[in-house]
Amino acid sequence: MSKNIIMQVLTSVGYEPMYPFNPRQILNGTYLSTSTNTQYNITITGIPVPLTNSFGNDMGIISFFPGVNNMDNITLSINGDTARPILMADGTTVRANTLIAGRNVLLRYYNNNFYLILDKNQIGLGNVENISPADMPVSTAVTTALEGKLNTPILVPRNANLNTYTTPGLYYNGSTTDATTITNTPAQVPFSLLIEQHSGVKQTFTNYSTSGIQTWVRNYSNNSWGSWAQQAFILSGTTTPDPTIGMNGNIYLKINS
Repeated sequence: MSKNIIMQVLTSVGYEPMYPFNPRQILNGTYLSTSTNTQYNITITGIPVPLTNSFGNDMGIISFFPGVNNMDNITLSINGDTARPILMADGTTVRANTLIAGRNVLLRYYNNNFYLILDKNQIGLGNVENISPADMPVSTAVTTALEGKLNTPILVPRNANLNTYTTPGLYYNGSTTDATTITNTPAQVPFSLLIEQHSGVKQTFTNYSTSGIQTWVRNYSNNSWGSWAQQAFILSGTTTPDPTIGMNGNIYLKINS
């Protein structure tokens, strides 16, 4: 057997029924052009005139879209019946501009008054979602800021001049053809470039090679670049080192066992 479930709210005089959820329904009202900012006039099929408490207290939720913002002490008339006050859920007067033109208004009727059921738009929270903090998405602004903090390499294009690169970060060029057009490099080969901040900046240039590695560094200070200096990598083993595992400028050590 189905039952009507009645929602009740505790007030200073006891429990007050709000509205039946089942089998009651949303009663969609048609907003009339005769409405003003102090009295909304709507029509709803099936609601009798005059509206009595015995009928009204058992109605579903009244829904309509006003055409104008309300003034203080707004009232509502349904089907030409006596206009009754629209009140907040606690019985206080609805303040001006609480009900916004074009935004859905939800009401319940109880004992000759209409009580406002606020939704998030009516209290200025239209952009707020009811989700837990852990599930909140990252805003576009925060995403952009975080992406700016990531060590994402920036392409050094063909015909570039490394003397103009003084902003700290990671850079690269992966094209043999393009690399030959880039000036002020220690070698015209594909490379990665690290720029670090000190009193000026430091550039660390590492070439691309499948047979070994070469790295150069230089400093920039007082509007002047120093010369590139190759860093030596130490390669060692118990046998004579094979030159194919390194490149010119590195140090090879044979360790006697």
